[in-house]
Amino acid sequence: MRKVTVDPAAIQDIAEASRFYNRERQGLGKIFREFVQTALRQVAKQPDLYAYIAKPYRGYFMDRYPFTVYYRETEDGIHILAVLHQRRHPDYWKERLKDNAE
Repeated sequence: MRKVTVDPAAIQDIAEASRFYNRERQGLGKIFREFVQTALRQVAKQPDLYAYIAKPYRGYFMDRYPFTVYYRETEDGIHILAVLHQRRHPDYWKERLKDNAE
């Protein structure tokens, strides 16, 4: 399994979504975070399994929650760039690329 690093912006994405779900129903945010952890484990196990969204970035479409995990492989492992709701504009996550250029 590859080492996973999560961008601070992606951590913020997860926290905001978790707060939203907890406002809807207490405890739902925790369940959301558990689904995110499952997604990160899946990506770490088989990063090549998921389709390119825009090379070198791939997207993992989460089960049960309408979120996509955007990531890329690096020399050190897997870098999670964003965890965003699928209703956002499809290119919204690309604004973060300028801050994550290699």
